[in-house]
Amino acid sequence: MAELPTNDEIIGALDAAGFLLEQKVAVALDGAGFAVRVAASYLDPDEGKSREIDVIGVKEIVGPRSDECRALHVVPIECKSTPMPYVAFLRDWHQRDRENLPWEVVLNGLPRIGMDGGEPWITLGLQVEWETHRINVAARGEQLVRVERKGSKFAARNVLLEVGMPAIKAAHDLRRVYGGSGNVILFPAAVVSGTVFSISSEDIENPELVERDFVTVACEVSSNWMTHGYRRNHFDIVAYDRLTRWLEHMNNVTYRIGACLP
Repeated sequence: MAELPTNDEIIGALDAAGFLLEQKVAVALDGAGFAVRVAASYLDPDEGKSREIDVIGVKEIVGPRSDECRALHVVPIECKSTPMPYVAFLRDWHQRDRENLPWEVVLNGLPRIGMDGGEPWITLGLQVEWETHRINVAARGEQLVRVERKGSKFAARNVLLEVGMPAIKAAHDLRRVYGGSGNVILFPAAVVSGTVFSISSEDIENPELVERDFVTVACEVSSNWMTHGYRRNHFDIVAYDRLTRWLEHMNNVTYRIGACLP
């Protein structure tokens, strides 16, 4: 007869595989007012196949003008349960990130020309709100590595695509699913068990680790669906023990954008 695992061994296996982290993230989103799906599917735009994203949260944002200002707040999240630390190398936001409608926002109430950096984005105050409550708060990274044990030492490995692409691809599919029905603000993210650090490129000769609640990481790939116009594709890497602060940040951004919608 096969030996059965103890209760502690069962819990350990679930934790190591990431299932407990997924459930913890789902509980946090539920408590923040999101309708939550765990192990949800999305259509991979590169391969045309169904893939799994760990958690998706959706809720409606209502601005101060009540029924006149509504947007869906959509959060696709990839979970990584390894306790190993992550390091993002920081660079300033590009000017085009400040001046053009970000990839994460879908505004169906505006003319198409306005969605590509035209007059409505500016005159509605959306550019100011995005810069004030998103860009000026979230540090921007352009490279992401994870430090892992390799034999008797530690090694740094580039994990940008591994960590970020599932949530970005899911966000792309969710733009298709929800974007036809109204205004949508998406926050693709990876929630990790390990600590999130940053190193500024401005002082790379004397690198210093700074612990972060979250970092917004740019992800640039040659796929046609990721390179439309000047829209940059970003995801947030969030330390699980700082998840509440990230939720507060997201809610502040979406509320401020929702308050300006026509």
